[in-house]
Amino acid sequence: MWLAKREPGPQRSPKRQVLDAAGYEYEIEHEVFLNWKARKIFSWEFIDEHSVEEVNQCVNIDPSGPQWCFYFNDPPGPSVRQQLTEALELR
Repeated sequence: MWLAKREPGPQRSPKRQVLDAAGYEYEIEHEVFLNWKARKIFSWEFIDEHSVEEVNQCVNIDPSGPQWCFYFNDPPGPSVRQQLTEALELR
């Protein structure tokens, strides 16, 4: 698993600043932002196609239970969830 190092600064987009401030890291190989503590995964496409307000709202939703929450434009099917769970070692 390859995580991109966060480099905060004014050059970051407002959406990326929201994600960085909330502790999300970008996983390069699968093109997802993830937060281990919040147990949430956002696809790059979801971030790209939603407003900063929508991203901020989703980031600030309290996690419900021990399952990981996936934020994708199209809900990922069970096989995609399983592949991500195994590849990213989401337990």
